[in-house]
Amino acid sequence: MEKRIRGRMFLVGLISLLLSICMGLYVFQSVFDEQIRSDVRQACELIAHGYEYTDDPNYLKQVLEPGETMRLTLISKEGDVLYDSDAQGPMGNHMDREEVLQALEQGRGEAVRTSSTLGYDTYYYAVLLSDGVILRVGLQVSSMHHVYNQVFPSMTAVGVLVVIAAFLLSLGLTRSIVESITSMAESIDTIQENIPYKELQPFADAVAQSLSCFAACLRCLGLLQGLCRAAGKRLRGERDGRGQPRDLPRQHLPQRGDQPRRAQRIR
Repeated sequence: MEKRIRGRMFLVGLISLLLSICMGLYVFQSVFDEQIRSDVRQACELIAHGYEYTDDPNYLKQVLEPGETMRLTLISKEGDVLYDSDAQGPMGNHMDREEVLQALEQGRGEAVRTSSTLGYDTYYYAVLLSDGVILRVGLQVSSMHHVYNQVFPSMTAVGVLVVIAAFLLSLGLTRSIVESITSMAESIDTIQENIPYKELQPFADAVAQSLSCFAACLRCLGLLQGLCRAAGKRLRGERDGRGQPRDLPRQHLPQRGDQPRRAQRIR
């Protein structure tokens, strides 16, 4: 019983840990993704307003500071790149980009592209300006898989500690439950007066009821045993009375002097 309780409690703790890790990773990824999208969207809107307000082509060169991870791109209606903050040479046509097509059709567009070789995700947000030019902002961040690989050793260590703690806790709880039931069994005559947990009240009531029924059965067996003994004595007495003539009354026994008299009368 103790091993079964301990095993099940440990299994419940392990399953809870795995579910918590999976749920935590899912929530973290969702919040992280939404936060990056929101930051890129706000940055693009602010830069677009500033660009249209100044109407200066050099404005985009002054927005970003050295070492900034954000990327700015100015694209014409035909998809030609007019300006790119990371460009180191001629760039191809961008009309096939998802965010550019959405911006031309809906005024705004966004997309995420993953580089499995570099381990980065790039979030893009594009806005169609009043002069028909498209302003696109890109932000490069570490991919979730790359983040998971970095935090996996720490998560594994924490998981091992939690499993050990769950095992020790299950040992303590199991021992406490078993000792409580054992103490109830040792004082079974007064089991209803020694209930450590209220959840064991139905069990104690059932045991007390069973004991009362057992005591009643014992009393009935005692009465039956007494009746059987009395009946046995009576039968033995009747059997002894039929087998011994000396117990019969004397007037029923034949006398010696009666036989000649009866013979004379017959003659």
